[in-house]
Amino acid sequence: MADIAYDAVSLATTSPLVLTDVKPRAKAIALTARLYAPSEGAAPYPAVVISHGLGNETMAREQRYASLLNQNGFAALFIDSFAARRSARWPGAFRQLVVTEAMMLADAFAALRSLTVRDEIDPARIAIAGFGEGGTTAVLSAYAQIAQLFAPCGARFSSHVSYWALTAPRLVDVTTTGAPIALLNGALDTGASLARAELIAGDLQLGGSPVESVVFPYTGRCWDIDDQQPHPHGFNLANLALQIRPDHTTVDERRGAAVRGLTTRLITLARAARTSTVLGEHDEEVSAQSDQILLRHVHGSN
Repeated sequence: MADIAYDAVSLATTSPLVLTDVKPRAKAIALTARLYAPSEGAAPYPAVVISHGLGNETMAREQRYASLLNQNGFAALFIDSFAARRSARWPGAFRQLVVTEAMMLADAFAALRSLTVRDEIDPARIAIAGFGEGGTTAVLSAYAQIAQLFAPCGARFSSHVSYWALTAPRLVDVTTTGAPIALLNGALDTGASLARAELIAGDLQLGGSPVESVVFPYTGRCWDIDDQQPHPHGFNLANLALQIRPDHTTVDERRGAAVRGLTTRLITLARAARTSTVLGEHDEEVSAQSDQILLRHVHGSN
């Protein structure tokens, strides 16, 4: 695939370690994002914010989805929370320790706010999609509590698509923004708890969002990668279970202890982590199916 041109966009974001660190006047840091605009069609365009996970093949995936979305009339804004915090080349375990769910949510809503004020973007049709940890961001941003915390101004995503998300966080208050959500997982993915994924799907539906939960048989994760060979991911957090309370406190469900800083986060992740291999392998058929689900949701025809 030929490289697709993009514009570098500088966003102001913040780095809250946990949700209770989110403050109105927190210190800002720079987040460089890449905006791919359709070459045809008239503005304003609908758009999709895409959040990366821990995977190293981000540019190959980025170009793939930029092409798919641009060809269907969407702008695509790619954010990389790990690169923004100079941890992109660190081992996955360290990246996951220091780049938290709260930071990735801050980046996603910073991206949303930046798009809403661009003349070429339709502010009412900005969706979010994410992979792995970015998939978790796509899910969490659908909850009303989270959206109000990060965007009290009222900006909201129009739809949410999550690919093989980490299934750790669940909210006590399951009220959502009402936007539709797609949860995409592989039946052979040992890096996530599929049972917990179904509980999360139930939470979201109970909270007021239409939910499409799809588990593809005979595949794990990263089915969209170019490489035909399996890609092992050795850091497994399928056993991690977190509860987010209405006061934004995050609690380790198994220990009942709050996650308040790096030390307690390290303890929580270390207790849950397993070294079993999580496989990702290319699957053309599943990729085609998930592409159609993505397009259907961002078009608002789910």
